[in-house]
Amino acid sequence: MMVMASSQQKAFPVGEILQSQVTPGVSSRYDFPLRPSSMALLIIDIQDELTKVDPTSEEYKHSIAFPRMIHNTERLLKSARLSKIQVIFTYLQALTDDCRDVSLDYKLSGDLS
Repeated sequence: MMVMASSQQKAFPVGEILQSQVTPGVSSRYDFPLRPSSMALLIIDIQDELTKVDPTSEEYKHSIAFPRMIHNTERLLKSARLSKIQVIFTYLQALTDDCRDVSLDYKLSGDLS
């Protein structure tokens, strides 16, 4: 992402601008307030996991992790919507069950089976 520096009319990468404002060991996250007008909530690839929740299972991911993930996602969504922050849902499309085919290494080396 690029932004225009108003006085110089020259494009700077956002990371470069932020990095120039950080003093290691001195700066804290409170020095950089969040601005809802320039934020978005990005929710990546949870719909598949939501379909696998088994409330009768005692396995950690079903009894604790998934319910916690769903609850936290609901809280984030509610907060973002109340703050009028843009919400983006996306997913990774994979052809293999373990999603290894979405990596650059797999794309460069090809299917090893």
